[in-house]
Amino acid sequence: MTTGPVLSVTPGTVNDTVLATGGPVTATLTIANTGSGSLTWSASKVLGATWLRLTPPTTGTLGGGTNTVLIDTLSPTGLTAGTYTDTVLVDAGAITGSPAKIPVTFTVQQPVLIVSLDSVVHSGNAGSSAVFVDTVRISRGGTGLLTWTATKDSAWVHLSKTSGGAPDAIIDTILVGARPAGTYRDTIRIVSPEAGTTKRIPVILRLQQPVVAVTPSSVTDSANVGSTVARTDTLHINNSGAGSLNWSASLAPNVTWLSLSGSPGLAPSDLVLTLNST
Repeated sequence: MTTGPVLSVTPGTVNDTVLATGGPVTATLTIANTGSGSLTWSASKVLGATWLRLTPPTTGTLGGGTNTVLIDTLSPTGLTAGTYTDTVLVDAGAITGSPAKIPVTFTVQQPVLIVSLDSVVHSGNAGSSAVFVDTVRISRGGTGLLTWTATKDSAWVHLSKTSGGAPDAIIDTILVGARPAGTYRDTIRIVSPEAGTTKRIPVILRLQQPVVAVTPSSVTDSANVGSTVARTDTLHINNSGAGSLNWSASLAPNVTWLSLSGSPGLAPSDLVLTLNST
């Protein structure tokens, strides 16, 4: 039967995991005298790790059947991702259970925010019904949990979702609508508190105004009465503005002496007029 003081320290190990961007965490060691008589104890760090702090008092005296607590504070400040170890040594001299060695394992995780797009750039005609759709893929590098939130400023940029985890994706939709010609800019901002970073995706929408230009501006021709030879003239259709211009042509009702040929389409192109005198 054991008589005299007996040193007991629980738990027998300390393991904790935090994000590099997180705050300190604490663990409680219970130091007890489970025997009789009294003991005097002291606590120290074997490796002297700066990330591990023992909250005073780190020494004391315990009577039989009594206990106290020692607070261990583990801080990720200044640490990169990885696993760190030290040992808390509780020494009460030459008694049963002394010295007690408590291994401390501290894992620091650092997630990395990865975004698939560096920028979003589109061009279109002002006032068109064009809709542009892009996918922004979000993934995590490194270790640990990663969450994110997304914001933008302009009404012409629509985000399918504004928060999530990883892996994930945002569908961004850009509407031209009734906006006049010009260059419009916004930024999609994706923020991850765990990664401690913000990814900025510039969004540029260039709206152009096409202008139809037809030369010549009028056609005058003549033919002899009774002639069966058709006359032809060509209209040149161009875009004197910016962007793209699609055109089509038609005749006024009941016009039978004039016909049009040439495929409607994208300028520049030509329209052939055939004048029939018969």
